Amino acid sequence: MKFNSEYIDSIIVDFLTHQADEKVVNDLNEWLAESDANKKYFNDYKEIWYSSIVGMDERKYDSARAFTKFQERTSVGLLKKKRHLLLIFGKYVAVLFVLLMVSYFSYWQGENNIQNSFSDIIVEAPLGSNLKLSLPDGSNVWLNSGSKMSYSQGFGVSDRELKLVGEGYFEVVRNEFLPFIVNSSHLQVTVLGTKFIFRDYCEDDEAIVSLKEGKVAWQNLIQHDQKGFLSPNEKVVLDKRYGKIHIESSVVDNALQWTKGALFFDEVPFVTIVKALERSYNVHITIMNDSLRNHCFYGHFVRNEQSVRDILDALSATTPMHYDIKGSNITIY
Repeated sequence: MKFNSEYIDSIIVDFLTHQADEKVVNDLNEWLAESDANKKYFNDYKEIWYSSIVGMDERKYDSARAFTKFQERTSVGLLKKKRHLLLIFGKYVAVLFVLLMVSYFSYWQGENNIQNSFSDIIVEAPLGSNLKLSLPDGSNVWLNSGSKMSYSQGFGVSDRELKLVGEGYFEVVRNEFLPFIVNSSHLQVTVLGTKFIFRDYCEDDEAIVSLKEGKVAWQNLIQHDQKGFLSPNEKVVLDKRYGKIHIESSVVDNALQWTKGALFFDEVPFVTIVKALERSYNVHITIMNDSLRNHCFYGHFVRNEQSVRDILDALSATTPMHYDIKGSNITIY
């Protein structure tokens, strides 16, 4: 779609002042994808916008002074085509003033802090349920039970970076200009466009990234010098206790069973199965028999068709154990 210059300047200002609605964000994304020149124009615009107000204490903010500084900077050649920037800037002075009053650190420290001053978008999958959603850039995400994901309001335009606690499956739309980055407290993954699982629950000893399609770059955030790449059907496993990392093969389709409402255990230690049951059924399980903790099981269960009692009955059929259920509390002997 062909956008005229006045509209482009207008939607850029909408974005910089966080007044952009979904249509504006989509149009801006489309325009940025058209050429490197468009992306450079956007970055130059941002630089001028923020630098025109850096160093102004909001208690002494002078809109005329900011406007003058913006004029001075646009006249030195960073943007050779003015495209009615001054008129648009004047139109949004009132909005900018409100933002300055609300957000103390934003314009004092420039672009990074102004973006941080706006609340991130937070999405959670509560215990006992999964969640599927589409991100602003068109990528799809499935969140497993007890997981939380957050990203900035500029996701898909200024960045494609998000934070994850728990487990998510990502089908990422390719974008050469904006890498897709997922951070947990222990691992970082960077991709352009691919399909992968990222798992890092706070209570787990391991953080795991499994690749289904494409290629991903990973970095150990405990020992920052450890980084590498994954190929399809490989996974990187980080021992969070010691910061040690290794690569191994992975049957990703099995690891994806939870996205279909199933629980799949392939020689999995019982203590790991217990964590999955707690998240999937929103229960609390206490293991009184320590000999069971590292005992491995195999099984495939459908969560919507089988209760936690059904699963415990199936597991106890192969290994001597007993359990007691009182409400949402389960004790295993």
